[in-house]
Amino acid sequence: KVAQNLQKSADFVLFFVLDKGGIYMRVRIEKDILGEKELPLDAYYGIYTLRGKENFGITKRGLNRQMIKGLTVVKKAAAKTNMDNGFLTPKQGKAIMLACDEILNGRLHGQFITDLIQGGGGIGMNMNANEIIANRANEMLGGTKGSYEYVHPLDHVNFGQSSNDDIQTAGKIAAIRMSKKLLVELKKKKNALNDKKE
Repeated sequence: KVAQNLQKSADFVLFFVLDKGGIYMRVRIEKDILGEKELPLDAYYGIYTLRGKENFGITKRGLNRQMIKGLTVVKKAAAKTNMDNGFLTPKQGKAIMLACDEILNGRLHGQFITDLIQGGGGIGMNMNANEIIANRANEMLGGTKGSYEYVHPLDHVNFGQSSNDDIQTAGKIAAIRMSKKLLVELKKKKNALNDKKE
């Protein structure tokens, strides 16, 4: 690999790297307690999500759209509650909620890269949402992806939450939303069977 250091900050470094096809692509280097990882510069997910994808690639299937929305509803509600109770500044809380609104409206779904099936109570899935929301909120506040200078995935987006609770609640929301479509289809099937019976 050929790398050229372009920018440094406390949490990440920006590089151009030569990929397997011989094309330069912009990446950022994020660091955690296990070391460093290269992430695409335009990725809204972060190092924890990438590690989760690498460690739990069980089914090679991504998250269902309704699961993404269910998890986002949980994150938005938590941000509102934490802001109302003084645990987030209004600036942080509103940016988190706006980022959640974008996801609920269909943006950034391609940034949810963790596997559908995970060990550890869905920690990777939860962190995937936290990092996407934090990076988008940081952008809204004038920051850069990976720096978490205004909104941090754990300290702000995930404040007062547990993956075990978030993932189960999101799953229930997703199941309810998906069951509505199922009930419509079952009604159609019932009507078709009744028509044949006559």
